Amino acid sequence: MSDLLNNIRAAQVHAAENVVIESLRSKGLIFDDEPKATAAPFVDLQGLAAALMAPREICRTADGLLMHPGLPVWDEDVRADLFLAAFGLESEFVGMESDCKDQALLDRYFEQGDPDCSGWTPTPPQGDGWMLLEIYDTEDGPYAMFARKKPAETRRQYLIRKDAEANTAKAVRFAGMVFEAHRNDGEPGDLDGDVLQDMAETCGLLASRKVTERCGEHCACDDLGALPCDCLFPTAAGNAAVSAARAADATAVGSKTDGA
Repeated sequence: MSDLLNNIRAAQVHAAENVVIESLRSKGLIFDDEPKATAAPFVDLQGLAAALMAPREICRTADGLLMHPGLPVWDEDVRADLFLAAFGLESEFVGMESDCKDQALLDRYFEQGDPDCSGWTPTPPQGDGWMLLEIYDTEDGPYAMFARKKPAETRRQYLIRKDAEANTAKAVRFAGMVFEAHRNDGEPGDLDGDVLQDMAETCGLLASRKVTERCGEHCACDDLGALPCDCLFPTAAGNAAVSAARAADATAVGSKTDGA
């Protein structure tokens, strides 16, 4: 008896399922001939660097854009420089607005909306071995991407680079802390010098050391009391940040002078 009841229930469930399916089909919500999902094609990236660096004929589109046939298609949020670096290639990007010397071409593109940038020949970065891989459009106008095989790095160069990266990270952290404190959750205000000093020390731009004598005519250690005392001095990272800021200021001044 129980088996009969189970069979009846199963038949009822099956009939109900058919009713639901027919209802959905009649409303155009399901189709019998829906295409089956296919697996994405396998992309073999072996030998990619060699393929990208091989000599080839440059064939640009009618509007002057370019895409190396060996470059895989990636999403917009993929960083091309990091992708190429994974294959031992370094990259540089050149913008038409700053690189092109043909003012008429710039005016047509940026002022008149003419999408043709074929009259622009991107200038390769300094050094040997650069290959033009792509010319693409952006919100800031056309850009060219060059790449070359990353030169072999000596141990000394590696240490210098890592040290510079560490110093940059400290300066960026300090800048972020200052900016966040200045914005003050939407109520910008001034920052006290002691606060800035503490931030710089926290970020490794300043370090305390004991001094036993005055370091100059305007030595601030006098304000701390009798010597010896602990005083803050710029670290290597702090000096590097100051040098970078001065160099940036000098470049900015030079650019204004050249444009005057």
